[in-house]
Amino acid sequence: MAEINIRYLQDTDGDRYFPMTHVNAILGLEEFDNVEDVENLQQIITSMNITISSLQTRVSTLETENVQMKQDIEQNKLDIEELKALIIPPEEGE
Repeated sequence: MAEINIRYLQDTDGDRYFPMTHVNAILGLEEFDNVEDVENLQQIITSMNITISSLQTRVSTLETENVQMKQDIEQNKLDIEELKALIIPPEEGE
């Protein structure tokens, strides 16, 4: 690949400078200066923040329900073992 030399603009004293222009001198700038786009973007961001908050709440609820279900499953296992012991005495089942 060819090497590209970067050359900075220099004034008569050899100091670097960056050219400037006025905003009115840039053709087509009005296409990028649209307040409606910014407002629409703000509405989209607000909507996304609401959705994120709702999803975080739902995830928290599901985590709590998951913990409760795991506890219920463990309790059901213990209940099943107790019922087995009542129905089939250990000496008969062996």
